[in-house]
Amino acid sequence: MYLQTRANKYFNIPTEYKGRQYASKLEASYAQELDLRKKAREITSWEAQIKLPLKVYGHLICNYIIDFIVYYTYCISRRNLRGGMHLRVR
Repeated sequence: MYLQTRANKYFNIPTEYKGRQYASKLEASYAQELDLRKKAREITSWEAQIKLPLKVYGHLICNYIIDFIVYYTYCISRRNLRGGMHLRVR
């Protein structure tokens, strides 16, 4: 008997960048882009794979994993939340 490997649902290839495992090459390349933007001082910092609990009337519905939170230099209170499902998959 042998193990049959199954393809990923969206055919993503898990990729490692700077010691952190990302779900796809696209996420890893975006992390690399964010590092370059931080070096250029366009952004102050960024965080990856943050868990956001979604609650309705105090009851936990689910946990959504945000791919990236980006903090911008030009506006202290501005931040950008980026999830992976913003892209249309065909």
